Amino acid sequence: MPKRWTTPPATPLPPQAAQWADALSISPFLAQLLWQRGLDSAEAMDLFLNPGLSRLPQPTELPGLDQAAGHLAASLGSNARIAVWGDYDVDGVTSSALLLDFFQQREIEAQAYLPHRSEEGYGLNIPGIELLAKQGVGLLLTVDCGVSDIEPIARARELGMDVIVTDHHLPGDQAPDVCAMVNPKLGPCNVPGLTDLAGVGVAFYLAAALNRRLPGEPLDMREFLDLVALGSLADVVPLTNVNRILVKNGLLKISEAKRPGIAALKEVAGFTAGADLNSTQVVFGLGPRINAAGRLDDARSALDLLLSPDMVTARPYAENLNQMNKARRKIEDEIHSEALEQAQNILTDDSRAGLVLYAPHWRSGVVGIVASRVVEAMYRPTLILCDDNGSIKGSGRSIPECNIHQAITQCADLCAHFGGHHQAAGLTLADPDHLAPLMDR
Repeated sequence: MPKRWTTPPATPLPPQAAQWADALSISPFLAQLLWQRGLDSAEAMDLFLNPGLSRLPQPTELPGLDQAAGHLAASLGSNARIAVWGDYDVDGVTSSALLLDFFQQREIEAQAYLPHRSEEGYGLNIPGIELLAKQGVGLLLTVDCGVSDIEPIARARELGMDVIVTDHHLPGDQAPDVCAMVNPKLGPCNVPGLTDLAGVGVAFYLAAALNRRLPGEPLDMREFLDLVALGSLADVVPLTNVNRILVKNGLLKISEAKRPGIAALKEVAGFTAGADLNSTQVVFGLGPRINAAGRLDDARSALDLLLSPDMVTARPYAENLNQMNKARRKIEDEIHSEALEQAQNILTDDSRAGLVLYAPHWRSGVVGIVASRVVEAMYRPTLILCDDNGSIKGSGRSIPECNIHQAITQCADLCAHFGGHHQAAGLTLADPDHLAPLMDR
């Protein structure tokens, strides 16, 4: 489908633009370009051009962070056993790796729990909670998930666990019973860009706040920015304000590749370990290989790569992820071809504004990527659904004009559960018979 180019209306430059250009030592033409990008003050332009770490908002600006860091520090003082529950995508894996690495360097014992996509699905689940309880976990810390997991968190509390949720997804109508929750979308939050943090950005802020509270020599938090950049870029968060600062400085750490897992990942992606990478190279070179683990098998291998202590350990993990990524691409292309054919057949007879596409044999770990490609081709909000362990589940992607999370909320009566953002969401139908009504809405 041809691209639809929309030219924003021209807004006249304010009289003070020339003064901004002089103050920032930039040309009037550059000031005009920045103005057209929506940067409407000298301060905003300066932050865009000079995203230094000193300009990061303080951790106290993030809603719920002080309470979470204080509770976590107190629990560590009582030697509570910690489990970090993450997600199987790049954001969830990097968030888990960041906190586990932080805890290890602080000599705090912690374990990870990454659910298996096809066997457990997204978010927390009661069997996993009960397994952690049997292992003696007393403190459950979520990353990139948890804001909507009412029943699993209630079970964790019944079993005597303290629960701290860190997430960045949109909340539902009901909040879980937790000791603390850090989610920039819960507000109030008056710092520009803070609500756009990825899950790994929230995890980074929690670690930074905890770093100040723990006894002993604080860690240099800059050394975790490679993980922040990788997770943020893969989650396609807006690269403005806070995210721009984190990603710009994180790309420098990815270029240094002091982390053996990052160095090995760069090698299998066709770069040298010390190569300078831009955001596009990270998104299309490194991100898909981390994602491949959770899409086709178990995300644990991606986590093990990022936590590898040396190159001898890291390289086999990286090569395994590289092979899985090749298999993922083949499966994705096959599903994409079938999905496009379905979409074209639907639109031949019906000029509907959105698409719901389904085939029982499609792989749940790949349908989100396919949905993005169908949206690009057809410019319509798209849900791609498949069978998964007796249920119908899938992922959706959207266009800027449509909030897909809000659209799915209007079909909540058909869903067992759902969650996501304005432009991306996932859902599981409450009953396979709900597929036809969903397609008709």
